[in-house]
Amino acid sequence: GCGQMYIAGFDKFEDANKAPVVPRPQLSFAFPALFDLVIPYAGLALVPGVPVGGTRNMIVSAELGVGMWIGSSFGLGLRGHGTLIRTLGEIATPFEEGDPAVLDFYNGSSSGVDLMLGWELRGKALSAVPYLSLGLTETSTYFWVGDDGIVATNAHPYFGPALSLGSDFLIQKHVRLGAEFYAAPGGHNVPRYDDGTPMTVTDVSEGAFSRYGHIYTGRLRLAWEL
Repeated sequence: GCGQMYIAGFDKFEDANKAPVVPRPQLSFAFPALFDLVIPYAGLALVPGVPVGGTRNMIVSAELGVGMWIGSSFGLGLRGHGTLIRTLGEIATPFEEGDPAVLDFYNGSSSGVDLMLGWELRGKALSAVPYLSLGLTETSTYFWVGDDGIVATNAHPYFGPALSLGSDFLIQKHVRLGAEFYAAPGGHNVPRYDDGTPMTVTDVSEGAFSRYGHIYTGRLRLAWEL
């Protein structure tokens, strides 16, 4: 929980639950098939820097992938993606309750690659594509605390598995609905020397090999297909 996310020498903690739901406009485009086999596609999403929940956030995401049919119903895809997040707001709470709010700056980025498998179920008015996605995701962060100038940089960025399970629906050939469960179950922080060589348990205390955080979330999508 956020009450245990201490920073600044354990003098205060983060208040990160500002906006549990964020709408994200997205545009996706599928290109003509190459060699009548592989279909390239791309997508771009943007959350403009408008105030939400006491913070100002800008989120830019992009994806590029290819897909192909295996037989008449099964689809296989490979996707690369990246996201940049910039937040301005009071994320680190004041040292003393009731003190004036001071703006902090947070910069986060993520990138990864996913392998996807889907199964199309066709109907006259409704078609559905249940799918499973398995991939690897890397994230890194930079956090500047405004009231004391401390920079909390993640020295060991997360690199671990990511899983998506969902279904895509096409209604009357134009209305597209999607529902997805996303999970990044976490991993373990292995400290490294300056040359990149991993440390062993004998080099550092046992506590340095702590478990990364994890995230489980859901996404709903509503689109009009041209």
